[in-house]
Amino acid sequence: MLPYLIIPAFSALVLLIPIGADLSYDSDGLSVYLRLWRKLIKLFPKKKQDNLFSGKNNKKHGLSFHDWPDIITTVRIALKHIEVDKFMLHYTASGADPYDAVSRYGKVYAIVNAVYPLIDAKENDVVIKTDFEKESSIIIFEIKINTRIYKLFEISFSEGAAVLKIFLNRFIKHRKANHGKQTKRYDADYNV
Repeated sequence: MLPYLIIPAFSALVLLIPIGADLSYDSDGLSVYLRLWRKLIKLFPKKKQDNLFSGKNNKKHGLSFHDWPDIITTVRIALKHIEVDKFMLHYTASGADPYDAVSRYGKVYAIVNAVYPLIDAKENDVVIKTDFEKESSIIIFEIKINTRIYKLFEISFSEGAAVLKIFLNRFIKHRKANHGKQTKRYDADYNV
């Protein structure tokens, strides 16, 4: 009888373990950490490596303009299940020409004003400014998110269908563009 009580109790404890992610970007590059309970595990960058996108066999498979409303809706619903502990963005728009600096400032300001209401963070720090004396822009970004393991299952079941819908729509559009013909298989052309 005791094992029948221990297994559900252990499962409940595992599902309630807090997990999170810490993402930051600055002049040193992107850093990604997985937070499991109170332990930080570095995921990226593990060590210096060559640029993965420098090969000649790599092809661009970008998203189209029509996919973004579905993606924004999916992210908005997923953010309801995830707690944002910290959101920090420091951006200094610069350019060789003052017009370039102001144009960059306007674009970033518009994006931040569109995304910022979606993020309900406990600690916010957003600074967007211009610097007409420097040639290149500076960006420092950090976000810390936190959730429970059972919420990840909830997100995967609820939002998995929406993500699958996006990829199925892209596949159907691609097939219609090729008039139902077999598309080229890239795995046969790949030199191992």
